[in-house]
Amino acid sequence: IPIKKTGEFYIVEIKSESDREDKMAQAKAKAVERLQKMQPDRFKYHIVYTSGSQINGLRLKPVIDWIIS
Repeated sequence: IPIKKTGEFYIVEIKSESDREDKMAQAKAKAVERLQKMQPDRFKYHIVYTSGSQINGLRLKPVIDWIIS
């Protein structure tokens, strides 16, 4: 988990495209999103769905932008 000197952190979850409709994965994502809304200045959450073993860099753009900001 990338953590800045300010204490902010970013949770990045990488999931298989087949998990997109998984009820347990959806419930977990909603729980973390609720926590994020409670402390939006403390942490970010991002899910990247992939159909293969490689991740398209554009899907990580929000994470990279946060890290370099």
